[in-house]
Amino acid sequence: MNADIFGGVTSFVRAAEAHSFTRAARFLGLTPSAVSKSDSRLERELGVRLFNRSPREVSLTSEGEDFFARCQDLVHG
Repeated sequence: MNADIFGGVTSFVRAAEAHSFTRAARFLGLTPSAVSKSDSRLERELGVRLFNRSPREVSLTSEGEDFFARCQDLVHG
């Protein structure tokens, strides 16, 4: 597992909470593209799709909801 996965977890949690890569990016001081790419890398690392993506918002898949429940405390801890 790549060491960058921990940054990906933070990006994932913020995007899940915001329901938006753009709002998560604003919060993290990144570009929306960087957040989207980070979340895509995390999905590849885990071998599972975490988000349902639409032009206006993102929502969690059932696997994403499970992963979010486990990661939320790590980010906010």
